[in-house]
Amino acid sequence: MKKLLKSFQSNSNIKKANTFFRGLALVFASIMLLHSKARADWQRFSENELGDIFFYDKADIKKNDIVTVWILINYQSPVRVNKSIIQSTKVMTQIYCKDKTIRSLASFEYSGFNGEGKLIRSVESSEAWTVAAPATPEEDIVQVVCARK
Repeated sequence: MKKLLKSFQSNSNIKKANTFFRGLALVFASIMLLHSKARADWQRFSENELGDIFFYDKADIKKNDIVTVWILINYQSPVRVNKSIIQSTKVMTQIYCKDKTIRSLASFEYSGFNGEGKLIRSVESSEAWTVAAPATPEEDIVQVVCARK
């Protein structure tokens, strides 16, 4: 481990380290996604003004000071990306209940509903923590998982 950290000390290696650890995070999120698919317990918690339906995986909530939960979105109208059609997205989300903030860690977009079909795109994100906006699915999920804590 010391050799690995030492090799990342130069500026050019810092960029390599960031890329390495982002890739590692995406691999971890992918493994967690595959694991959660096998035993998911999707519970509907919200719908937005477009008719998109939001679910959370009740069976795979990790609770500490920060709650980690998978969110599934089934789109009322398909989303087009290049030549592909996206019907649903799974998002690994973290929620800090004390200040009701939320952020996404990774998302996986699928051609079918319920996170099924062909994986169209996966995105690892390092979003900043934001306060869940009132009267949105974000606020709804914060209320649901923080009440369960």
